[in-house]
Amino acid sequence: MLKTISISLTLLLFTATGVFCQTNGILPFTGIRYFNEGIYAKYVEVQINGATLTSNRLPANKEFTLKLQLPTGFTEDGSKKVYPAVEVVYLNNKKQVLGTIPNVLKDSERTGYMTTTLKEIAVKLVLQSAVLKNETECLVQVRYYDLKSKKQLRLLFPVSIAPASEPVALSKVSLPIKTTDQSQGLSTLVGIEKAIIMVDTSIRVAPKNAYLSIEI
Repeated sequence: MLKTISISLTLLLFTATGVFCQTNGILPFTGIRYFNEGIYAKYVEVQINGATLTSNRLPANKEFTLKLQLPTGFTEDGSKKVYPAVEVVYLNNKKQVLGTIPNVLKDSERTGYMTTTLKEIAVKLVLQSAVLKNETECLVQVRYYDLKSKKQLRLLFPVSIAPASEPVALSKVSLPIKTTDQSQGLSTLVGIEKAIIMVDTSIRVAPKNAYLSIEI
């Protein structure tokens, strides 16, 4: 709980490989890796009860929501409709399949969505104990794909299974950080005007090394 003069700050910056408009990268907080293969989005976040997950630890049997914000790249038909689908595969550390959902959006396969109204794709998931089979870690593989083309966007969410008694790390205020090199940055509770990111080669302690400099 915040008091009058105390501030809790969580800051994560991922350098240029983490920009969601790029082909591949990794996202702050959750460590989700993404692979844009024709389908893009402004951002992806994991939420529980409307708050943003700020770690990759989740208890079994706890519902969470993956939100793909402002998705683009789906093929329009003559009625300006698009036909997204979402495949979910649960894997253990050995990449063995624990469970599969071929298409979470199966009910809308024929009807599709109007392009003008498709602002996000929200998928509700649960890591069920019966599926995990005592695994302490798993990989949630989510594939957003286009039913009218071969375009897709793949997410790999490495999840560490937390005991039910462990508080889930959540934030109701998650703010983007503007960076000078298009790195993906987020902070919780505290707004940051800008982060200046550069590679510094002027430090001569170890001349063979370059240093990443972040000025906030």
